[in-house]
Parts: sequence; C-alpha cells; structure tokens
Amino acid sequence: MRLVASALGVSVVAVLVVVVVSGRAAGAAEPPPMPSGLVPGSYNALTPSLVFDTRSGLNTGGGALTPNAQRVATVLGRAGVPAANVAAVAVTITAVAGTAPGSLTVWADGAAKPGTSSVAFPKGVSTSDLAVVPVGSGGRIRFANNSPGTVHVVGAIAG
Repeated sequence: MRLVASALGVSVVAVLVVVVVSGRAAGAAEPPPMPSGLVPGSYNALTPSLVFDTRSGLNTGGGALTPNAQRVATVLGRAGVPAANVAAVAVTITAVAGTAPGSLTVWADGAAKPGTSSVAFPKGVSTSDLAVVPVGSGGRIRFANNSPGTVHVVGAIAG
C-alpha cells in the first residue's frame, strides 16, 4: 500500500499509527483514556502532515545534522497522533540536501541505536523511505545522520 502526496515539496507516503492497550500493575495509576474512535491495534489514517523538519526547526531545533549527530522529535500529540496509547508510528523520513552520500537511522528515544539504516541517500538528492518506529520516552523518536557530511531531515506522519 502506498499513498503519495506532496507537502512543501516533500513526498509523503502513508503512515501507520499503532495503538496498544496493556494491563497495569496492582495499585498503578489508571492509564489515560483511549482517544474517541480509536481501536487498540488499529491503523488510523490522518491527513499527511509534517511532524518535524530541520530546515525550519519544526519540532527539532534548526539546522542540518552534522556527521554522526542525533536529534529527537516528539510525535505523540502532534500532527493528529494521539497523545497517549500509541506504540509505534510509521513516518516518512526524507533526507534533504546531503553534502555527502550516507544514511539516516530512526528509532525510539531512550532505546539503543539499531545497526540498520532507515533511509540511504546520495549526495545532493532528496530521498525518502517509510519507517515504522516504536515511540520512546516522552513520546519521542530519535534520528541520526550516518554520513560524513551534513543533511537536513524531514518527517511526515499520515496516520
């Protein structure tokens, strides 16, 4: 399944939001209620929208990522993603204006960086790919530049 749209010159592919409900320990606080209309474990389509962009500083702080740099972006409660009870999001990650060939890795904030890349890109060519990313601490995901040059990173959520 592939839904392609264009937002600010960036290709967007359908994004998946996975909602989970788990049990709680005795005496633990009641979890926040499920947002209206959501079913645990379901896909919930949204209008594609940017959730972070290093070119403008949207939800990441501004500026291109330098070699081996990492940034975090909050995804819960943004771009139509519920503020709680979300296990993972699928996000289109776009590498923009890379000054050298390389790759980007995206993963749950607070977890160990995986040894795989989420999108590989050539020098100077905007390249995107879809990544299903677990949501980490504070409702955030983390991304890293694995190239010897600088690169801007754009993330778009569509569901």
